[in-house]
Amino acid sequence: MTYTATGLYNDTIQNAAGCDSVITLNLTIDSADYTITQNNAVLTANQAGATYQWIDCTNGDTAITGATSQSYTAIVNGNYAVVVTLNSCSDTSACSTVVGVGINESYLASSLRIYPNPTTQQIVIENTSTDRINKIIVRNTIGQIVSTVNEIIGQKQTIDLIGERGIYFVEVINQNGKSQLFKVIKK
Repeated sequence: MTYTATGLYNDTIQNAAGCDSVITLNLTIDSADYTITQNNAVLTANQAGATYQWIDCTNGDTAITGATSQSYTAIVNGNYAVVVTLNSCSDTSACSTVVGVGINESYLASSLRIYPNPTTQQIVIENTSTDRINKIIVRNTIGQIVSTVNEIIGQKQTIDLIGERGIYFVEVINQNGKSQLFKVIKK
């Protein structure tokens, strides 16, 4: 018999002596939330306190290396899902489509300079616009946040690229909530 809901169940079975026995089962079925909340390229599994593995639905549901946090920031357009494991039970969310990811020229990009690129350790973000920069977020290639700067004073901000050599994505968000994504190479 398969039980699909929490409840109190009675079953009659025959024991080894040929007598009927009544078994009472007080069953609790653990349930988890296997859904995703999406905010642009940031996907968040709604179930807290579980283990997570983000997968790329576009490429045969392959696991994304290192993408094991509750949230995942897509760095390329595609379809993504998460495998949520809670109390030894696993299930996979529906795939969510992420579009609009990329390095696009915009008004914000034309007023910002990031240098040197490539770099060995530090980058400078220079703002030539009258719009103030409110936040800078640096992510690695699997979407994990490497650093965040919340207090930007003046027109230039120096950031240490913490971590291994490779590609980083720097998101600059201005006072109007507009953001621009830059690709930076640490060599």
